[in-house]
Amino acid sequence: MMKHMKRIASLLMALVMAAALMVPAMAAGSGSITITNVSEKGTYKLYKLLDLESYDKGTLDQQTGKYEDGAYSYKVNSAWGDFFKTGDGKDYMDVTADGYATWKGDDGEERVAAFAEIALDYAEKNNMSVVQEYTNTDSSVTAFEFDDLDLGYYLLDSSLGVLCRLTTTNPTAEIQDKNAKPTVDKDVKEGETWGDTNTVKVGDPLEFRVTIKAYEGAENYVLHDMMTGMTFTSVTKVEHKPKDGDAKTLTEENEYTVATGKDQNTDCEFEKEDHCTFRVTFDQSFCDTLEDEDEVIIYYGATVNTDAVVNEENITNQAMLQYGEKHYVLVSGTTTKSFGFDLVKTDKARKLLDGAQFKIYDAKTGGNEVAVVKTSDGPYRPALAGETGVSIVVEGGIVRVRGLDAGTYYLEETVAPAGYNKLTERHKVEISTDNLYAVVAEDIVSDKEGETGVLVINQTGSLLPETGGIGTTIFYVLGGVLVLGAGVALVTKKRMV
Repeated sequence: MMKHMKRIASLLMALVMAAALMVPAMAAGSGSITITNVSEKGTYKLYKLLDLESYDKGTLDQQTGKYEDGAYSYKVNSAWGDFFKTGDGKDYMDVTADGYATWKGDDGEERVAAFAEIALDYAEKNNMSVVQEYTNTDSSVTAFEFDDLDLGYYLLDSSLGVLCRLTTTNPTAEIQDKNAKPTVDKDVKEGETWGDTNTVKVGDPLEFRVTIKAYEGAENYVLHDMMTGMTFTSVTKVEHKPKDGDAKTLTEENEYTVATGKDQNTDCEFEKEDHCTFRVTFDQSFCDTLEDEDEVIIYYGATVNTDAVVNEENITNQAMLQYGEKHYVLVSGTTTKSFGFDLVKTDKARKLLDGAQFKIYDAKTGGNEVAVVKTSDGPYRPALAGETGVSIVVEGGIVRVRGLDAGTYYLEETVAPAGYNKLTERHKVEISTDNLYAVVAEDIVSDKEGETGVLVINQTGSLLPETGGIGTTIFYVLGGVLVLGAGVALVTKKRMV
């Protein structure tokens, strides 16, 4: 009997010891990682850095909801051996000769995030094997699960460039995607005010400003800009303004670079269409410093070129931010307006007149001449630097001037049509919101409001009477006859003698 009791007691003790061993050191098995708040069209990649051989979660703190005093046994994933032994990973992990890894140094959020970025950079440059990958193509999907995973320490990356996280499957883990896309706003300067529209004349300088609202985890930020009717001059300044701090001017070549022309190494839609005028590429080390709602502000200049005159349309200027892996934010852009008018020369009956010549000034008297040149297709435009202005010659009664800023101008007639009086004062032209073009039927200008262009009327009188009258003319004729008769009589008398 005593023998049987001893056997039972031994068996109970063995069971107690086995149970005690099972609680603190759970063996590795199948795990999962759930991603919530997933982004539409986002691609998620999972890399395994460390194997988890066993673990003890420790004690759950009821107030914080976190486990305390846990114990974990990690071993370096063989594929990542070089990263932790001789690469940058050695600065963050102590690895024993047997391959067991423990974190070393500060484990604050900023340093852990830096380690994640370094690990991701290594994975991309060395084509490290992806354990699992998922691309969301359904906007109704808000969460998905990487399942059937070996327990371990994983690095998760998103193509959106706003998610780079580390987590341990013990046996499950959950990561919430911030799903925070950067936003972009573009403004153009009008006087001292920034807005989305402005007015200019050909040759005027322009100032633009693009503001990017960034988020933590920013990746591969490249600003592309497309200009039409403008010539890019330079990026004048780039600033980083933290959400709760003062703006700091960035240094070109250290924190960003500027390039023009086509980039053969990108799939950017602007680049494919050869529409990218210039781009600003931000260094990844700078992007790593960005936090939620930080602003990156780019200032740059351009001049309005002659293409704006040819198109005779509003000049649109677009920008696009490329970020993450082939993701883009397109800005509707700014609108720059340039105006024109038809100079219509008529008599008081609205009949078109030919041959008048004009110059444009910015004041009723005196002032500065707005020099113009004639384009190859007929109209006149403001002269650019180095071009010599000419007089506006009215041919066929009508001539077009285009490429002007909004404002008040004055036309001075320097030559009047043959037979007509030259204007004694300058003719006022006001341009505010639209072109002042004319409609002409045959050789008569329209008399409808808004269709007459800038109408300049010349006056003339009838042929003035000549001096003398019919009585005087008779005397002239009779006098001539008498003189002729006297001559004939004189000759006859001489012969008779």
